[in-house]
Amino acid sequence: MGAMERIAESQSGVIVLLHRPETADALLGRINPETEQATPKKVDLRDYGIGAQILKDIGVGKMKLLSKPLNMPAMDGFGLEVTGYVENR
Repeated sequence: MGAMERIAESQSGVIVLLHRPETADALLGRINPETEQATPKKVDLRDYGIGAQILKDIGVGKMKLLSKPLNMPAMDGFGLEVTGYVENR
């Protein structure tokens, strides 16, 4: 089940897409488990800050991430709390 299907089945959810220098196929590969996985790009910590600001602006406070647990900058500085992770299957 892909990310969009998981969000559609839940009570609420959001996908934040930031401009990244990757193809549409590579993006789909990262969010859809049925497609071939794209090679991970180097993480730019500025992306986390921009994404966190967008989430806060639209009223997100607590969230479960559709990903494997990963080491990320603290989101509490943005008033966000990661309460868990849901892996795509």
